[in-house]
Amino acid sequence: RLVQPKQNDDGSSGSGHKNKRRRIWKRRVEDRVFTGTTYLLPPVGLSVISDIDDTIKLSNVLDKKKLMRNTFLKEFKPVPGMSQLYQSWSKRGAAFHFVSSSPFQLYRELHSFLERESFP
Repeated sequence: RLVQPKQNDDGSSGSGHKNKRRRIWKRRVEDRVFTGTTYLLPPVGLSVISDIDDTIKLSNVLDKKKLMRNTFLKEFKPVPGMSQLYQSWSKRGAAFHFVSSSPFQLYRELHSFLERESFP
């Protein structure tokens, strides 16, 4: 059962993208409540589905020792030029969807990285 659905009145997603609607929802399952945001995109346009590790964040996934160091011991570093490239595509109307096989426990750190490095 969905509780308290909300949607922006101005058609914006809250992330600077116009013509995209946002719906904030909560779902109650037993005694737990889950909250999420759904972005409704127009039927026509460009969506970029991007991996995170070694696409926008330097991880060294082929070297397990470096991968572990870069993931758990060092501050996340961006792949040079990717934030600017993605920003330029975003200005032309592209929507972005980031995927990762990183453990869900890294979500907050990855989200902070995306914001700090100004990824759309």
